[in-house]
Amino acid sequence: MLVYNAYMLIARFAFGNEMPTVFGYAGATVQTGSMEPEIGKGDFVVMKRQERYEIGEVITYYSPQEDRYITHRIVGVSEAGYITRGDNNGGSDDPFPAAFDNVVGKVVNVLPNVGKFIQFMQSPAGLCCVAAGGIILWLVVDLLTGTFRNRKKEDKQEDEGKD
Repeated sequence: MLVYNAYMLIARFAFGNEMPTVFGYAGATVQTGSMEPEIGKGDFVVMKRQERYEIGEVITYYSPQEDRYITHRIVGVSEAGYITRGDNNGGSDDPFPAAFDNVVGKVVNVLPNVGKFIQFMQSPAGLCCVAAGGIILWLVVDLLTGTFRNRKKEDKQEDEGKD
């Protein structure tokens, strides 16, 4: 998780890539309920870039007009891009088409509520929990290996005392 977070931070801040990919896949946490019930707020979506997208597929794209990434279903195609709509948006299309070049990818997997966990792990409190967990694990391992070393020493001393 630490390596993933480091990669994401470097890709975002050093290279200006807001939606970095790993082996052609990108991931994001859904912030609204516009795609419920299929995709809920706090779910983590995994996207894969495709050569083309079909009507009915769910895509994630960057909207420069709204300055955010949006995950919605393709309901049509125009010269300007894909016409999209959130499943839970009462049948109204998005105000701006998703430009072909702004599409990050097709949603290929939805991990329910995993986005909430990832957001927590990227927060200062989550990073402190990871650090504390590492320290506790280190102490437990050190305590157990020390206990085994002491037992071996005692057993060896007992064996030498019997001879």
